[in-house]
Amino acid sequence: MFSDKFKKFMKENYLLVLAFFFMYIAPLIMLMILACEGKSAGISMRLWGAVVGFVMIIIYIVKFKKWVNDRKQF
Repeated sequence: MFSDKFKKFMKENYLLVLAFFFMYIAPLIMLMILACEGKSAGISMRLWGAVVGFVMIIIYIVKFKKWVNDRKQF
């Protein structure tokens, strides 16, 4: 049941999934790889982790507020 829905979703929206991957996932992976290559990998990992975490928290708060407002209007 779930796999049929997932297959249908992937078949209809494969470009959306690819766009999501290349817009959000791939840059984060590349940043983490670059952070690990330096001599001070420990410091750079903490720095990038803090920056990425802060940005993700802001994005989720904004999306959550929008979701709550949409529910209030309903």
